Amino acid sequence: MKVQTKIDLVEEIIGTVQKDMIENLKKGKVPEGWDGVELRWWISDKMKNVVQNSRHPVENRARYSDYINDRLIGGF
Repeated sequence: MKVQTKIDLVEEIIGTVQKDMIENLKKGKVPEGWDGVELRWWISDKMKNVVQNSRHPVENRARYSDYINDRLIGGF
């Protein structure tokens, strides 16, 4: 996959999550008492749901293991 294609995919995924979350905030669907802690948990959960729904690690155990190894070695 070319670098620009990777960039486009990252922007698309994050942009979709961002748009949905902002719409929920504007519609008042998010509790008033939530601050940075709950919002960070919500962001994390939303990202996990969007990304893992299509390619869950359980279905790609060897590839997921390689991914974890790459992240550990690369430090990112």
